[in-house]
Amino acid sequence: MRCVLPAVILLLVLSPVSVLAQTPEWPLVGELVGGKPRDVAVQDGIAYVAINWGMMAIDVSAPESPSLLAHWLVPCMHHYTQYGPYMAVSGDRAYLVHEGTGLWIIDIADPADPNLLGFVDALGTPRDVAVSGAYAFVGEDTLYGSWLRVIDVSDPSDPFELARCALVGWPGAVAVKDGYAYVTSERHLELSVIDISDPAHPVMVANPPLGHGHDLTVGESYLYIADMGKFRVIDIGDPATPVLKSESLVPGYCAKGVSVWGSHVYVADRAAGLRVYDVEDPANPTEVGFLETPGNARAVAVSADYAYLAAMGGGLVVADVSAPEAPTQAGIWSVPRYPSGLSVSDGTAFLAAAAARLVLVDVTDVKNPIELISVKSRGDAENVVVRDGYAYVADGEAGLTIVDVTEPTSPAVIGQWGTPGEAYDVAVSGDHAYVADRYTGLWVLDVTDPTDPGWAGLWAAPSSAYHVTLAGGYAYVAADELWILDVSDPAAPVGLSYFPFSTIAVAVAGDLAYVGGRDGLSIADVSSPMEPFEVGTLETYFTVCDVAVLGTTAYLGGSYGEFSVVDVSDPAQPWEVAHWDSPGHDGGLAVSGGYVYQGAREWGLLIFPARATFGDVGNDYWAFEHVEACVGSGIVDGYPDGLYHSEVAVTRDQMAVYVSRALAGGDANVPEAGSDPTFSDVLEDHWAYGYVEYAAQQQVVRGFSDGLYRPGLELDRGQMAVYIARSIAGSDDAVPSPTGAPSFEDVPDTFWSCRHVEYCVSQGVVAGYEDGLYHPELTVTRDQMAVYVSRAFGLL
Repeated sequence: MRCVLPAVILLLVLSPVSVLAQTPEWPLVGELVGGKPRDVAVQDGIAYVAINWGMMAIDVSAPESPSLLAHWLVPCMHHYTQYGPYMAVSGDRAYLVHEGTGLWIIDIADPADPNLLGFVDALGTPRDVAVSGAYAFVGEDTLYGSWLRVIDVSDPSDPFELARCALVGWPGAVAVKDGYAYVTSERHLELSVIDISDPAHPVMVANPPLGHGHDLTVGESYLYIADMGKFRVIDIGDPATPVLKSESLVPGYCAKGVSVWGSHVYVADRAAGLRVYDVEDPANPTEVGFLETPGNARAVAVSADYAYLAAMGGGLVVADVSAPEAPTQAGIWSVPRYPSGLSVSDGTAFLAAAAARLVLVDVTDVKNPIELISVKSRGDAENVVVRDGYAYVADGEAGLTIVDVTEPTSPAVIGQWGTPGEAYDVAVSGDHAYVADRYTGLWVLDVTDPTDPGWAGLWAAPSSAYHVTLAGGYAYVAADELWILDVSDPAAPVGLSYFPFSTIAVAVAGDLAYVGGRDGLSIADVSSPMEPFEVGTLETYFTVCDVAVLGTTAYLGGSYGEFSVVDVSDPAQPWEVAHWDSPGHDGGLAVSGGYVYQGAREWGLLIFPARATFGDVGNDYWAFEHVEACVGSGIVDGYPDGLYHSEVAVTRDQMAVYVSRALAGGDANVPEAGSDPTFSDVLEDHWAYGYVEYAAQQQVVRGFSDGLYRPGLELDRGQMAVYIARSIAGSDDAVPSPTGAPSFEDVPDTFWSCRHVEYCVSQGVVAGYEDGLYHPELTVTRDQMAVYVSRAFGLL
């Protein structure tokens, strides 16, 4: 393939050596590609929409219900395009000019399976492309002038430049008809008319001052140009002497796209939507119809009774124009918005996206995420967290916006509270939301009634507050440095200490804070919030803007879309396991259900498998997240063979270990036991002696009536409920008596641990089996134990 090799070599040279040479690429399992619609072409019931990073093929055979068939992405994904790409479709091929790379030729014989055929490097910045026969005509500007390049595409696998013709001014749009190419100029007035009857020898035949514009289309004898505040009709009966017939103002003063069908011209007038003009008398065009469109209309293509508009912030809008005087919206395919932050809950991803929207995406099938619906927020959505059926949106200048997402298909904004600056992040605990405001600090809001949030407290940050994480009664705020606040009294947050590391984001697991910033990743011991100290660092080639931690793995999101998988099993020596470089900018990280979700601005949603600590508990295992959470919190370990052995029954001595570690906040915090054993069968030489003693001290265990503990006895579900209930209530006496009818037939109110089972149910720790029973007699296995413990101690 001509010219591809140098581009690939350049990409490798510019890519970070540390990533390419040292770490493999992490697999991608699913994606929801978004972007900004820039251009559109329609052929045989398929609309081809150019977006920032490539092209989407959308089935519009049923105009009322457009559906995505496929997307094709520019292979050199890190070349961001600000002004394009733009495209042309001819026969079985689509031709895409991409600002950062060149001309891409795509096989669309099967629109559901587009494939790359060929590529031609850019000389500078390609602006538009038109196709006629075996030739593609590309308008391109370079440091040394502007050109119309003639590309021979007779063999699409080996396209090459046949000739070029100098243009006047920066090219805007290109159209071809009857042996002539017409090129507008975006920065100059000239219209370039080029004789291409001999493609090998293109000749400029005219350049009148009529060509300033963003788009153009050719009719039978007239040229129509969209030029910001107006559109022009130019007589090209004699292409060598174009004549201006008329110039009409458009209501939105931003004509970006134009198309002609019969005696009507259709103009994409950005915020003013679709405008329809009768041009039967070219000297006196008359606006006869209009249609307001979602988003900003940038390009339009017309075929028979329908107009297809590429609308930034809206998607592909299909308009019924069978009656040009009264166009109506027939259907819409919303191009997924690109997120700046996200949260995942119960199979739904919530994206805080551009254009002030909260977008809900069904991710129950991670390989095929589907956008459900979007709801307009009131500011510029930056991040979101979901709790108990409500989405709390850090909504930029609008502050906090609360959306009821109880029914994901019908979300509704129900509450609002404006912070003085710009809300960048939000965390929720109990009845309070903690909003990191870029200019003022951390605002604590009472959200007991989500429809009427109110101010509760404020911590004034010494600098910008970008991120907030809550853990164990403390708030960790990224305010250039990491600040640790005591929020045990939400009305009076108190700054305890700061950690001197460039901080943009932070995640907390157990006694460790994982701090991301311009210098990479720092892992801090925060067991004493008054005195945090660094235990390990990982220098990265990118700025770490997001951090998520599960088990022995930290996931890092970089400023330009980098995704890094880091082993933190030894916090003193974190190391990168793998990476994946997305084409967008950072847009948040979330871990849920065995998968890691990354938002990428200018792109969409990416889904990766979470990394497993144990070979027998993969990311698709039912208890995966709970096992990983317990590992990450220092509650459980694997066996010497490196496996977890989830099916092994839990004994009473083991359970004392797990509960003690959870209560103490890690193994290192379990105190040394005295020399006066509580139980005669668990003496000082017993491996779990210190843990059993601590559990007894915390009133979690009491032993049997004969005074023995019976450490080797396997635990059943009835006993497990006792351990958990006493642990989270504080003692056996603090476990309340149940009210109402028992939850399970096999745990009646006469059952010895009914009180404990019911309390665990009320705390969301346990549930019954599919038969509606609890089965207290069943032995508890290690995977089940991990679920109980992680739920009881809020490890996820």
